[in-house]
Amino acid sequence: MPKRIKKKAAAKHSDEIKGTLHEIGSFYEKQKKEIHIALVVTAILVLAALAYTGYMKYTSSEAEKLKMTGYVNYYATTGADRPVRLKASFEAFQRSNSLKPSPVTLLYMAACIEELGKPDEAVKLLLDLNSRYAQNNEILPLSYFKLFNIYKEKKDFDKALEALKSLNALPSQSYKDAALYEWAVLLTQLGKGQEAEYKYAQLKKDYPGSAYIIKDTADDNNTLSDATNDKKAPALTDNTTAKAKPEQKK
Repeated sequence: MPKRIKKKAAAKHSDEIKGTLHEIGSFYEKQKKEIHIALVVTAILVLAALAYTGYMKYTSSEAEKLKMTGYVNYYATTGADRPVRLKASFEAFQRSNSLKPSPVTLLYMAACIEELGKPDEAVKLLLDLNSRYAQNNEILPLSYFKLFNIYKEKKDFDKALEALKSLNALPSQSYKDAALYEWAVLLTQLGKGQEAEYKYAQLKKDYPGSAYIIKDTADDNNTLSDATNDKKAPALTDNTTAKAKPEQKK
């Protein structure tokens, strides 16, 4: 008796497998076209993903190479070929930015084009940077300080002051002492001596170690006039500079 039961169970199991295979075959025959389309679409998506990954690796590598070319030309020694090098630097940064957008490349593009005598184009690039990378607290201080210097050269003091205010409002401490000093100087030029002295006092209070404070007397009670009358403006200190300093012309 047990043997017969075993044979019947095995036969039943075999019949179930055959039935399942038949159902699968029937389903395939009915849905063959749709299944083929799905397989083709899947293959296309896989190939597209692989191609995109490869393209991104290539563009990233190429963008970095172009950026290095831009650095080399920008920081080349001064000389008669300086404008040519600046143009080459701008073009390299521009191509790099088209492959891999970056606030650093925009900043250097602005520095190049401003030095080539096109301050309005430089302003556009900096404003684009400030808008597009509003959360980048490493580059924004440099961008706003560069923007301030351009506006100051153009004698657009209202916009220059706005640039300093924007810089001062950033969470980053970079260039904060420079901003306060230039703010005080700008207010002096606008005939607002009392406000200027207040800003200079704020600089001395908040950044006592700043190189923007003139400290050549025993009592250290220098006024803004003492600072602005100094013929050579203090250089930026280590705590106010960032990795990239395109506002410094070589």
